[in-house]
Amino acid sequence: MNYRVLVTTCDKYVWITRIFAELFNKHWGSGCSVDVLCETKPTFELPGNFNVISVGEWPRDKWSNVVRNHIQRYKEKNVVLLLEDYLFTRDVDVNGVEILSEYMTNNKDILRIDLTADRLHSRGDSRAVDDVCTIKHYDIIEASDTSYQMSLQAGIFNIELLSIILRDDINPWQVELESQYLIDNYRMRVFGTRQVPIKYINALGTGTPEGCINIKGIHPQTIERALQYHWIPEEYNLR
Repeated sequence: MNYRVLVTTCDKYVWITRIFAELFNKHWGSGCSVDVLCETKPTFELPGNFNVISVGEWPRDKWSNVVRNHIQRYKEKNVVLLLEDYLFTRDVDVNGVEILSEYMTNNKDILRIDLTADRLHSRGDSRAVDDVCTIKHYDIIEASDTSYQMSLQAGIFNIELLSIILRDDINPWQVELESQYLIDNYRMRVFGTRQVPIKYINALGTGTPEGCINIKGIHPQTIERALQYHWIPEEYNLR
């Protein structure tokens, strides 16, 4: 592969990495290595292709420091950055991710290629975004005047450019909301596609009440296993 895969989590939500890992291997494949950055190493085991890295106490305002320091160790040029509650609901176009990553490597001003529909609908209508080019079976699009260029929805990131964005002592929300001036100053570009290589739910994200987990669209067998083996804390309600 010409990229690495990195997942970040914290003590509060590390329990969901068991569900994440099962769905990742089902829909992406167990041949792909995944690094998991966490605070305290969990007591449970993840599949063999998951490398769990405990960083100790990890305050929210040090999120940027820890992620930056980690990705700068990679020899690859690009990283797919995911959060722990991105639970896949269909097979990933793995070949497509490789194609898009290679395209990024050959175009060094691209900060991020969105792997979801986030950029596609950033102007409210998929017909309103700007078409850039076609790479294999992917139509590349751009909406440079819209907000959330640095959205942390699943994407491929240029490690060198992302390291500029991840300045010291900022949390994930600041990364998303307070990075536009750097994107502009360094003339970085953010692309998406019309084909959307990855589809998932934000199981614990915006719109899901505290103490609930969104399971809509997740493979039923995974939910059965999660309940059977008590992967979901008792205080959480399924939605």
